[in-house]
This record gives sequence, structure tokens and C-alpha cells, in this order.
Amino acid sequence: MPLLLAMLLLLPAAAFADANACYAVKDPDRRNFCLGKEKRDAAYCYSVKDSDNRKLCLGMVKRDKSYCYGISDSDSKAICLASVSR
Repeated sequence: MPLLLAMLLLLPAAAFADANACYAVKDPDRRNFCLGKEKRDAAYCYSVKDSDNRKLCLGMVKRDKSYCYGISDSDSKAICLASVSR
């Protein structure tokens, strides 16, 4: 959960930067999450080790609610569903 919250805090900053800023992120899961979201490339999402964060990334990138329903954390699931329905 702390990793997810940290990633969600990075998302607004990453949204204004291009994908090159993602390469500066040290943690591989956070970097792959950032790259997947910025490049809209699910291949990066599959590299995220944490299952919930991987499904969150895939749901956001593919805009597919079916990934969101597989998330066990209720807050992450709500975030995923909200981002897909936009």
C-alpha cells in the first residue's frame, strides 16, 4: 500500500513530464509503472512485480475495467475504476 501511495503521488508530476523523466525513477516497479502510463504501453506494466500495481497499470493503460476488478486493495480498485471510466 505505501508503494501505491508513493506512485500515486508521483503520477501528477509525471503527467506533466514526458516519459524521459520516468527513467530517473530508481525503483524498478515505479519506473515501469510511470513508463507504462506515459507511453501508454502495457509491456511496461507487465514488468511491475506487485500484482495490484500491475493490474492498476494495465487497467489505466488499456482502459479495461476487467483488470481493476482483480485488484484486492479497495482503494486501488476505486482509483483504477475511476481512471478507466474517465
